[in-house]
Amino acid sequence: MLHARCCLNQKGTILGLDLQNCSLEDPGPNFHQAHTTVIIDLQANPLKGDLANTFRGFTQLQTLILPQHVNCPGG
Repeated sequence: MLHARCCLNQKGTILGLDLQNCSLEDPGPNFHQAHTTVIIDLQANPLKGDLANTFRGFTQLQTLILPQHVNCPGG
């Protein structure tokens, strides 16, 4: 089920986030609430800083799409 830029399952759990082209410099302090996400699209954002710990605890994450200038967290 789609809700704004989120894809939710029938229980309301976030499965996907489409945050492309949102002018984000960082995902923000509440980003960890989306830890159940399977796919995250952050392309076309001016992300800054170290994202190494940003996705810690996202154990279901299978696909992460980042802007070309951003290194993949963890290598």
